[in-house]
Amino acid sequence: MSKNSLYCIALCFLLSLSGNCLASKGWHLYDAENVKFEAGIDSTIAHKGKKSGFITNTGASDEKSGYYMQRFNPTDYLGKRIEVIAYIKSERELAKTYLWTNISAQTRSGANYANSKEQTFKNKTEWNQHRLVLDVDNKATKLTMGFAHKGYGTSWIDSVSISIVDSNTPLTSSNMQKERNEYLEIIGINRAALSETLNDMNFSENSFKTGGAWWSSQYVNEKFVVKTDIVEKRLAGYMGARETVTDDLGVFLQTIKASMLLDKKIRVTAKVKSNGINDWAGIWLRSDDINGNNLSFHNMQKTPIKGTLDWHEVSFEIDIPAKSHVINFGTVMRGQGQLWVDEISISSIGKADMVKDKKNKKIETLSQKLINLDFE
Repeated sequence: MSKNSLYCIALCFLLSLSGNCLASKGWHLYDAENVKFEAGIDSTIAHKGKKSGFITNTGASDEKSGYYMQRFNPTDYLGKRIEVIAYIKSERELAKTYLWTNISAQTRSGANYANSKEQTFKNKTEWNQHRLVLDVDNKATKLTMGFAHKGYGTSWIDSVSISIVDSNTPLTSSNMQKERNEYLEIIGINRAALSETLNDMNFSENSFKTGGAWWSSQYVNEKFVVKTDIVEKRLAGYMGARETVTDDLGVFLQTIKASMLLDKKIRVTAKVKSNGINDWAGIWLRSDDINGNNLSFHNMQKTPIKGTLDWHEVSFEIDIPAKSHVINFGTVMRGQGQLWVDEISISSIGKADMVKDKKNKKIETLSQKLINLDFE
């Protein structure tokens, strides 16, 4: 570990005694799997001024990520095209560090996301400008932005800005938005054609062919091989990462009408086999309303499939709310590896107990603007 990394860890510890490290004004660390990242303000490195924000890996593997972020109410940007800029540098040239912005909205079609993963820089150990351009929906409810650091070492962020730009300014290409649009087309235009039950749950030679029960997006197919495969004389659904995949997320799925399972608690089971999964994988299910808004979701991320495992059964239980219109079910895998799935089943085990107490529901209080953008 470098001197800079050791310094940042020591600084974070000392500042944490007075509550100033992870709680730097406006910013907070998101460490999804509690895999040992620290974040805060560094008073020895800056793009401009005297300070910057940092994330450092304090013991996580080279495949794990930490996120330093803040969120706010985008009232001033509704219906506008925005430009988000930040300067980022890394301790290691091989570091995977990028700027990202996510826009939440009242409808699925209004949500948006972009990141700077595809932007290239000659020297990542120097300050580089990361730039994103996105449209903010008229009904957007929250804007979250930050930077991600994957792997060993430390990365820094500084000189963050957000501004309204002309509608002719080119947008940052977003694979996530393309996938949303593709999904909305499936549940919208082809709504009448959807089945009321899952089909081909033991897989067949036609599972992923045109007209088959299972599908994956064009983006996923560029990153992963998705097909029916014969393994140990068993026909199964298969997803394997291509060589270029680092932390990309792949899924294959089918979408059905929710009408037969409304207001039910269901159990989802499948037989799975894995080989060399370096991040995580699982089976997942999500119910959406008629506008494509998520109502319930489970993806096994808390009990993931990792590494190399022989055939075994995985399962989870989930409620299907009464306002559900469609159910999406499939497999998910992040990073390198291979996953096989077979013998999928979904069964009703009782009435949904998904009761929300509105009086006790925690309401998130959002700032009205991004703050502390230069970490001073």
